[in-house]
Amino acid sequence: MGFFETIGSLVGVPLMAGTWALGIKIGGFGLGFPFFTCAGLYFAATVVTWFMRFESPVIGEEIDTVHTVKKGSMIWARSLSHDAQDEQHASSSSR
Repeated sequence: MGFFETIGSLVGVPLMAGTWALGIKIGGFGLGFPFFTCAGLYFAATVVTWFMRFESPVIGEEIDTVHTVKKGSMIWARSLSHDAQDEQHASSSSR
């Protein structure tokens, strides 16, 4: 986490200083340029975060070897109980 904060500072501080200097040169409405830039970057980060999907590792449950993927030292899988729940939901919604 600290790594990303450092990278953000290394990129963000000069970017904000540059947009502030450009905003002063433009004057008037341009004084808000750094804030519009920041808002645009936050919007882009929100969109990227919105589309991220995470799966948690199944620990202590019986797992389905068909849906198992080994990533590093963790085994990421769907449990068999989730598959059974999915089948029950599919059969009840088709009626």
